Amino acid sequence: MPPDTFETARLLLRPVTITDIDAIFEGYAQDGEVTRYLIWRPHRSRSETRAYVERCIATPSEVERTYMIAGRDDNVVRGAFALRQRARTVSIAVMSWHLPGGDKA
Repeated sequence: MPPDTFETARLLLRPVTITDIDAIFEGYAQDGEVTRYLIWRPHRSRSETRAYVERCIATPSEVERTYMIAGRDDNVVRGAFALRQRARTVSIAVMSWHLPGGDKA
């Protein structure tokens, strides 16, 4: 099972929560450049982002855990990443991430 958080000198990687909906929607979920290579398309409404966050929260952490990448000092969301277990019998984790570019980061 993945840890609840990861910390570096500047970043806090923590599980996604329902309070992250606005930051996700406004920060990168609408951005076609960010979502270009993801399995989901840009969100057109906060309700799409809410559904995404609710799916992330509902997924058992031993299957997949979505983390928010936030500033350690300011807790501003910079992006997200997910860890997925490939198969129960194989010890391989798959990681994906999405970060806004330009002045959004």
